[in-house]
Amino acid sequence: MRIAITGGSGFIGKHLLKELEGKHEIRLLAHQTELPRLKGVEAVEGSVLKKSSLKPLCKDAKIAIHMAAAFDASADRLVEINAQGTSNFIDECIEAGVKRFILFSSAAVYGEVEGGAPTESCELKPDTPYGRAKKMAEEIVERRVEEEGMSVVILRLTNVYGPGGRGVLTKYVQSVLADKPVILQGDGMQERDFIYVEDVVKAVIKVLEKEEKGVEKFNISSGRKISLKKLIELVEKVLGKKAKVKKEPERQGSVKCLWADNSKAEEVLGWKPKVGLEEGIRRSAGKS
Repeated sequence: MRIAITGGSGFIGKHLLKELEGKHEIRLLAHQTELPRLKGVEAVEGSVLKKSSLKPLCKDAKIAIHMAAAFDASADRLVEINAQGTSNFIDECIEAGVKRFILFSSAAVYGEVEGGAPTESCELKPDTPYGRAKKMAEEIVERRVEEEGMSVVILRLTNVYGPGGRGVLTKYVQSVLADKPVILQGDGMQERDFIYVEDVVKAVIKVLEKEEKGVEKFNISSGRKISLKKLIELVEKVLGKKAKVKKEPERQGSVKCLWADNSKAEEVLGWKPKVGLEEGIRRSAGKS
C-alpha cells in the first residue's frame, strides 16, 4: 500500500516511519536536510505551502497521513501552516484519488472544559491560537469529505513525549539530568495529559488496520492529567535527582488544563496506552 506522509521528519513522524518501514511504500514530504534513509521510503522535497511539491507526493497513494504542523509561532503562521497547509494537501489528495486521509489534530481544539475529560462529541471552543488553527484544519477536512466522499480519521493528541521530543516533559528530564534549571511557569498548577510517542504510533497502526467511512474522530491520550508541579516531583523521583526549579511568569495564553477522554479509541479501535508516565520518563531519560 502506498502512503503519502507530511511531517514525517518531525518527532512523531520519525517514530512512525520506523514502524512502517518495509511494510508499506512510503512517499514522504521532507526538507533536503531531513531526507530519511529508510527502506521503501521515497522522499519528495517541498512544503505543504507549495502545491507543486504535493502533486508528486500524492500520486498513486491510497492513504495520506498529515502530520505537518506549526506549534510555537505567530497566529498568522499557525493558520498558514496548520490550516492552509492542510487545505493544500487534501486538495491534492482528492485530485490524486487518495481514499483515506488521517489528520493529526490536537486536544487543544476543545479549549477549557469544565468537569471531566472532553470527549469527541464536545463542542470545540479553542482558546489559544494553536487550538483555533487546528480547529480550522479539521473544518477544512470535514468540508472536503462532504464534497468528495473521502474517508477521514482525525486524531486529537494530547502532550506527546518520548525520545527525541521537545515538549515540557522532555525539557524537565533533560534539565534534571544535566543539572540545569527546570523552568516552571506560573504556579505550576497547570494540568496536562501526557501520552508516550510509542502509544501514539500504535494508535495510527490501529487506524490503518481499520477502514471507516465518512469522518471518525479519536482522542489519543492517556486520559489522565497531572500538574506541572507534580510532574517535576515525579521526574525527581524517577531519576533520583533533585530539580533546580526556576520560576518564571506564566506564558500569556497558556491553558490551565489540557486532557482528553480516550474511551472511544479503546472501544472502536481496540487501542489503549500501554506506557505509564513513570516508565515513559525512564525511557525518555534512556534508563529503560
